[in-house]
Amino acid sequence: MERFNKRNNTLPIEAAYGESLHHHPPHTEENRNRQSPHLAKENELTAQSTKTAAGVASVWKKLMVEAVTSSITGLSQMCNQHIKVASLKAKMIPIGQTADLLGGADAFVAGVNLKMFGPGDGLMVVVLTLRTAFDLIDVVMDEPNGTTQDFGELELSVLGEIGNVMGAHFLNTISDEVNLELQVSPPKVTIATVGKIVDEAQSILNVKSEDMLVLDTAFGTPVREIHGKFLAMPSPELLNALIERLRV
Repeated sequence: MERFNKRNNTLPIEAAYGESLHHHPPHTEENRNRQSPHLAKENELTAQSTKTAAGVASVWKKLMVEAVTSSITGLSQMCNQHIKVASLKAKMIPIGQTADLLGGADAFVAGVNLKMFGPGDGLMVVVLTLRTAFDLIDVVMDEPNGTTQDFGELELSVLGEIGNVMGAHFLNTISDEVNLELQVSPPKVTIATVGKIVDEAQSILNVKSEDMLVLDTAFGTPVREIHGKFLAMPSPELLNALIERLRV
């Protein structure tokens, strides 16, 4: 039996054609595929897998954009003000770049964790700079901009209630879209470094993903704008269930 060449995943040319190298046709891409039919099949399966993964990521992005938009506009009901989304951009990034996108691993931020339960687990994390968190509290409390300067019991409670409202709208949007029963945990408010919040998010799901979906948004009232980031992390089980319902 001829020996398999692990370096380029092909059989030796003599084995593929049953003739010597000196009588072998020009070494073109077409001939390489003929030399190793299994390689052509492997390339075809790889291309299909890549296309499927891209399709899943696209559908997941679309669903999360709709859910986050709904969760933000839901704040209008909480504070009796017209709050709308000014901009919302979603992108998949390597998990190792997440901390830099959020201001650096050592930067202190406010994080609101919302865990989803259903056929699998999922997690949405709202990440705000401390100044942005203060501004959002002022908006919800209908206070002049700059009133909130620290996180006391009241301020943390307001952030938790913001998480409750956003979580309910977020979950309802997903449930309605895929006709799947999901539940959400009470929000967990954390004032910590970016690195700690990202690590904790991964440990909650016990998932070591290579990529994370980050939604960068600007929202607020006509006179005050808030900038925040949302991290969306599904477990493989939840993602598969959602995609199956959407029939990707």
